[in-house]
Amino acid sequence: MTPEIAAILLCFTGGYIIVNHVWNFFRDRRRPGCLPFSIPLNSSNTKTGEHYRRVLGVGPDAGPETLRTAYLSQIEKYNSIKVAHLGPEFVHMSTERTQEVVAAYEFLTRSGS
Repeated sequence: MTPEIAAILLCFTGGYIIVNHVWNFFRDRRRPGCLPFSIPLNSSNTKTGEHYRRVLGVGPDAGPETLRTAYLSQIEKYNSIKVAHLGPEFVHMSTERTQEVVAAYEFLTRSGS
């Protein structure tokens, strides 16, 4: 092997190692919920009708048809298939948001709020 080829291989290997370490450093420092479209919904563990109405984006006087329309709109908006090409972080966040929307819809339809 000539010294030129060895130097080129050494540069590529070194560059790969540096980029890999930098990438992992910043990936590990990312906090949950810091992505641009994440919305902190409720900081407490108690979830009220007001919290669930905010999840669906409806007012306190929303009827069953308005709840259903808002539910379908949010489910379509946070469909994990639409963000699958963006990476697992987005799919995970989309799945969590979808579960929150389903829980909100079930709570509001059962409670009649």
